Amino acid sequence: MSVSPTSVFADRLATRLASWCTRAGLDADAVRLLVTSACTLATETEAGHVCISLEALSHTLEMPPARLAEALLRTGWVRRAACTEGALLVLDDADRLYFKRHYDYEQRLGVRIAAALQRPMTTPGVHGSALLASLFGPVQTDGSQWQRLAAALALHRHFVVVSGGPGTGKTTTVAYLLAALLIDTPSLRIALAAPTGKAATRLSAAIQARADSVPASVRAGLPTHAQTVHRLLGYSPAGFKHDAKTPLPIDVLVLDEASMLDLSLATQLLEAVPPNARILLLGDRDQLEAVETGAVFAQLCQRPSLSDAMRAQLAAATQVPSAAIDLPSDATDPLADAVIRYTRTFRFRHDSAVGRLALGVQAGDRDAALHALLTDASDLAWCELSGSRLPKDLLDRLTADYHDYFAVACMPDADPAQALQAFERSRVLCAQREGPFGVTALNLHITRALCAAHGLGSSGPWYRGRPVLVTRNDPLLNLYNGDVGVTVQDASGRLRVWFQIGDALRSFSPSQLPSHETAYAMTVHKSQGSEFDAATVILPRDDSPLLTREMLYTAVTRVRHSLRLVGTTGAVTRAIERPSNRQSGLRDRIREGLSVQPPTA
Repeated sequence: MSVSPTSVFADRLATRLASWCTRAGLDADAVRLLVTSACTLATETEAGHVCISLEALSHTLEMPPARLAEALLRTGWVRRAACTEGALLVLDDADRLYFKRHYDYEQRLGVRIAAALQRPMTTPGVHGSALLASLFGPVQTDGSQWQRLAAALALHRHFVVVSGGPGTGKTTTVAYLLAALLIDTPSLRIALAAPTGKAATRLSAAIQARADSVPASVRAGLPTHAQTVHRLLGYSPAGFKHDAKTPLPIDVLVLDEASMLDLSLATQLLEAVPPNARILLLGDRDQLEAVETGAVFAQLCQRPSLSDAMRAQLAAATQVPSAAIDLPSDATDPLADAVIRYTRTFRFRHDSAVGRLALGVQAGDRDAALHALLTDASDLAWCELSGSRLPKDLLDRLTADYHDYFAVACMPDADPAQALQAFERSRVLCAQREGPFGVTALNLHITRALCAAHGLGSSGPWYRGRPVLVTRNDPLLNLYNGDVGVTVQDASGRLRVWFQIGDALRSFSPSQLPSHETAYAMTVHKSQGSEFDAATVILPRDDSPLLTREMLYTAVTRVRHSLRLVGTTGAVTRAIERPSNRQSGLRDRIREGLSVQPPTA
C-alpha cells in the first residue's frame, strides 16, 4: 500500500499526517492506512465531493470494506458519527468517510433544514390567496402551472426549493409570492440575496421589472434590492456578523442561484436565518455546482415529490387539476412537499437552436444536442476546431465582439453606466484558465488587439476600457468576488474603475482594488449568475476532465439571443455523457434531523 498524492494539498497532508501519527505511536501499517485514506479523501474533496464511500476507498486500498472500517476505527483517529470528539475523519452509518470539518457542516445544515421542514404548516391569508390567483390569471397546464403551485406551496411551508432553468419564471414566482405575503402582513421583513454581485443585480432587476404588475398597496413593501450572501451576513476577515446567535433581522429569505452555494456557506447562511422565518431557495440543479466542496442545491432537489395530501391541498388552493400536478409520492423522501422543479422555459422560441441544444444537453440526449448544433440556425454558430490553437479568423471575431463596447468606454467623457451596460452584452466563456483555449491567453490577445485598434498603449495593465473581475472579497470597499467593473477616464484625465453595487454606481482608483483580473474572457464557473445577449463558449480538448454535462449546460444557458460554440463534436459528446455526481450525505443528515427533532411551534 503506497501513498500517491495528486495535489499540493494532499502532498502536504500526507507529510504532516505521517508525522503526527508516528508521534502518536501508531505502527507503520496504521500510519500508511490513515495517510492513504486521508489523501484519497482530500483528492475527492478538492473535486467537490463531501465524502467518499468506503467501498470506493476499499478498491484503492485493496481491502474489503468491513475490514477497512475496523482498521480505520482502531487507529483512534477515525470515529463513528455518534461520537466525533477528537476525530480527524468521520465514518457515518452509511459507511461514507468524511473529514470531520465537512461532516460537522453537513450535520449542522441537515439539522437547520430539518427544523425549517418541521415548522407547522401555515394557513394562507384569504387576501394573499386571492391576490395570487389574480396575478397568475387563468389556470394553464402547459408547464406554467408549476409557478402557481410553487408560490402556493411557499405560502404553506417555511422551507421551499424551486429548481428551473433560465427563463422558466422563477423570479415571477418570487414577485407574486412576496406580494401575496405582504398583502396579509405589510410589515414583513424580506431579504433578497444571491452568491455573486452579478446574480444579485439580476435578481434586483427582475423583481423591479415585475413590481408594476402587483397592486400599489403592496408595491412599496416589495424589496427591489438584492445583496450578495457575504454582504447580507456582514462579512469581515474575522467572520460573519450574523450567525445562529446573532440572526438576521428578517422574516423571509429569498436566495437566487442557490446552486452556487458550497456546503460551508450554505450552512452559515441558513443558520443565520431566524427559526421562524421562511426560506425560499431558487436555482438550477443542472448547472455547475459550487467551486468549493459540496453540491447542496443538487442534493436538495434530487427527486421532487408531493404527498397525496399536499397534492390535494395545492389543487384546491390553485384550481390546478390534480392530474397536472404530476410529481410522484415518496413517503421516504425527507424533502417531500418542499421541492418543485420547473420544466418549461419561456426564454427561447420553439424554433430556437440554442434552446434545443440546452434541452438536449440537460437531458443527456447527445443526438438531439448534436442535431441542434449542426443544423444551420440564426442564433447558434458552431466552429469546429481541428488544431491545438484557435485560428486567427476566430480570434479576430472575438476581438470584434468588443469593438462597440470599447468605443463607448474609451470616449473621453464616457458614461460609466452606459459602459457597464455595453460590456454586459457579450462575453467569451472558457472551461479552463490556462492553455491556448483558456482565459489568460484570450484576455491577453483581446487586450493587445483592442488597444492596437483604438490607438491605446498597452505597456501597463491599465487603460481606458479595461474590464475587470474582482477575485477576492474586500468588505471595506464593499467589493466581492465576482463583481465586474469597467475602467473609464474622468474629467481630470484619471482612470477610475466603476462598479454597480446594489442600486448605486461607485468608482475606485485602480490602486484601491482588491485582487482582480481582466474580464473579456472568464471561466464558465465565474459566469454563473450572469446573462449576456451573445456569448462565445470555447471548449477544452476532448480529454479534459473539465468537460461535464453541467459545465456545457451552464455555458449554453448564459445567452439570451445568440451563441457561438467552439470546439469539437468529440468534446461536446464527452461533456454530455459525463454528468457530475458529487458525493454527499446531506439528505441522510436531514432525515436524521427530522427523526430526533420535535415539530417547532
